Parts: sequence; C-alpha cells; structure tokens
Amino acid sequence: MSPITELIGGAKAYGWASFADSGSFQSISSAVGTGSSNLIEFTSIPSTFKHLQVRMNALSTSGSTMSLRFNNDSSSSYNFSWLQATGDNNVSAAGDGQQGQVPLRGCVTNGSFPAINILEIANYTSTSIYKVFTCISGFNNGTGNGGYSMVVQTGAWASFNAISSIQLYTGAGNWTTNTTAALYGVMG
Repeated sequence: MSPITELIGGAKAYGWASFADSGSFQSISSAVGTGSSNLIEFTSIPSTFKHLQVRMNALSTSGSTMSLRFNNDSSSSYNFSWLQATGDNNVSAAGDGQQGQVPLRGCVTNGSFPAINILEIANYTSTSIYKVFTCISGFNNGTGNGGYSMVVQTGAWASFNAISSIQLYTGAGNWTTNTTAALYGVMG
C-alpha cells in the first residue's frame, strides 16, 4: 500500500471529510416548493467539486414543463435536444440559441404524480469550456398505462463562466409544497 493511500485511509478513519472518495456525492443544499412561487434556486454553489447533480420530485399547480437557467443568464446561450418515450409514441426535438433558459421537457406534473428528475452538470467550475448537462426524467400524468413517460435530454450553456447558481422554473403555475429538490456536489 502506498504512503498516500495509507494517509487518506487514516484520515477517513478519523472522519476527516475533506478526503472524500473520487466520484462520491456530498449534499450541498435542498429546497422545497412554497406553493406560491414558480422558482426553486440554488445560490452560492461552492467551487470545490468536479460536477453537480440535482435530484428533484417536481409537482406544479399547472403541470407544465420546467425551465433551467444558470447564473440568472437570460441571454440566448442555451442549446438542447431531447427524446421522449410514452408507450408506443416517441417524440424528439432540439433547439439552439434558446432565449433566457432551456426547457426541460416533461419534467413537471400536477396532481399526485410527481415527475422524478436527475439533472447532471459536468465541469461546472471550468472557465475554458461550455457547461454541458443531461437530465433524465420519468413521470405519470395520471391517465393510466399510456400516461407513463421517460425523457432523456442533453444540452449546453454556451458560456465560459463557472456556475454559481441554478434556477429551476415552472413554465406556468407554481411549485407545490410537495416539490423537493436537492443539490449534490460530485468529487472528481
């Protein structure tokens, strides 16, 4: 065993969190919908991780789509593509130069069936590359067997700025109090 491995192993034995395993997740923040706002926001994101992940159970008062914005950037620097599968029906779309935010297809429902979302953002602190993200979503619109859908979406924020805040909006209505979101940092 190398001296470095022994050092890290010993540090972990004493509970020193700064020696986290590569690829491990650490909780940064969490949020709950208020019922009176269409925004969930994570601010002051520390720059100590390699990647970010948001896990979200999304319910809105209208069941519309969700939109994503980084650092409150409302310019037309968002690009995306998505594929949605619902039973035997598959649809897809793409968009370049989206103004103000990128829509996350099918990531929100209303009623008692939350949309489950995992949003991953790679290399969020880099100042030499655009920020790339993926979002995987699953939901049931409450109409029975044909109401189940899965969406896989990729996209990029065409900016060299490090990400310090994430904004998640409902397309219409507000986040219900059953909406939960958690932000995690991923070690490199």
